[in-house]
Amino acid sequence: MNKFVAVARWWLMLMVSLWSASGWAMQCYEGVYGGNTRHTTMIDREIVVPVNVALGTELWRSPEYSATLTCYDTEERGDPEDAFMYWDPRGELKTLPNSIEVVVHAQGMDYDPLTRREDWVARGTRRPTSTSYCIGPTQEESFLLVFKREKRCAKPQTFTLTYSISINATGNPPPPSGRLPSSGTYDVFQIDGPLGINMEPNANFSEFLGGLNNIRFTTCNPRVYVEANRGNTVDFGRLAIPRDPQVGQVEKVVGFTVNTSLESEETGRQCAGKALVASFSSGNPVIDESVIMPTSDIGFGIVITPGDSATPILMNQPVTLGTIDGSTMRTPFRAGLKWLSDKPRPGRFNATATIDVTYQ
Repeated sequence: MNKFVAVARWWLMLMVSLWSASGWAMQCYEGVYGGNTRHTTMIDREIVVPVNVALGTELWRSPEYSATLTCYDTEERGDPEDAFMYWDPRGELKTLPNSIEVVVHAQGMDYDPLTRREDWVARGTRRPTSTSYCIGPTQEESFLLVFKREKRCAKPQTFTLTYSISINATGNPPPPSGRLPSSGTYDVFQIDGPLGINMEPNANFSEFLGGLNNIRFTTCNPRVYVEANRGNTVDFGRLAIPRDPQVGQVEKVVGFTVNTSLESEETGRQCAGKALVASFSSGNPVIDESVIMPTSDIGFGIVITPGDSATPILMNQPVTLGTIDGSTMRTPFRAGLKWLSDKPRPGRFNATATIDVTYQ
C-alpha cells in the first residue's frame, strides 16, 4: 500500500509539471491566425554623433508604425486574457554599449526596455459565448478524462498597436572604435499574455531593431558663433513708429552671419565633407512659427530670413548651411522688424533666438 501511495504522488507531481507548460495560452499575430509575427526596424543610414553629445540627445527616431494584432486562445483555457508588451524578452538589449539607450514610444507613452519587464497593451481575448472561437492547435480531448469534450476557447480580440523607436545618448563614452559592435538584430519587445513570454518561435508578434552599427561616434565638434552689428546681438537701434504702421510690413532689416569653425583638431576636422544643418528656436512668444515677439502684446515681431531670400525661416525646422570644407564657414542671414499691429507699443525691448547646428 505504501508503494502505491508513493507512485501515485510522483505521478501527480509530474502531471502538475506538464500542465504548467500549457500556461502560455495566447498567441498574437498581425492579421489572422498564423499571420506575421515579426517586424524589423532598420537604421539604414549612417548617423554621425559627436563623442561629447549631451545626455538625452535623440540620435535617431524611426517612423511611427501601426500593427493590427489579433490574439487567440490556442490552448483552450477559456478564460479572458490581457495582452502585454514584454521588454527585451531575450536579454539582447542589455549587451549593447551603455553609450546609447533604446526608447520605445508606444500608445502615447515612453518606455525604457531595460528598466521594465512588461506593460499592459489591450484586452487580448474575451470570455467565450459559444464554442466557435477555437482556432489553431487546441486540445481535442481532456488530459485527465478518457472521453472527448467540446472545445471552448476565449474569443479572439483585435487591437492596434502604434509605436516608434528612438536611440538616445546616455552621456557615457562610446566604444573605442567609435562604432557599435554588431550588425545583427535585437528583440525589443514581444506581445504576449499575462502568464509570461511564450518561447515558441513565430507564435507571438515581436519587434526587432537592426542597423545599430550605422551609428558612428566622432570627435567632430564644430565651434559655432554669431557675428552681428553688436557682437552676437542684432541691434535695430532707435526706430520711429510710423504715423500709420502697415500690418505685415517689414520696417527694418539688419544682417548677421552664423559662423562654423573647424580650423583646429579640437573642433573636429573629421567633419570634413559633412553637411551642416541649423535650426532656430526662441523662448519668446512665436506666432506663425516664424515671428519672434518680445512680448505677446507688443504689436511687432522679428523674422529671420536667409541672406538670399525673403521667405521667413520657421522655428525648429532644419536650414541647410552648406558642406564643411575644414575651415570657417560663414552663412549670411537677415533679421527684420515686422509690424503686427497698427498700434505697436513703444519702448525698449529684447528678444532672443537660439541657433543649434548639427551635421549629417
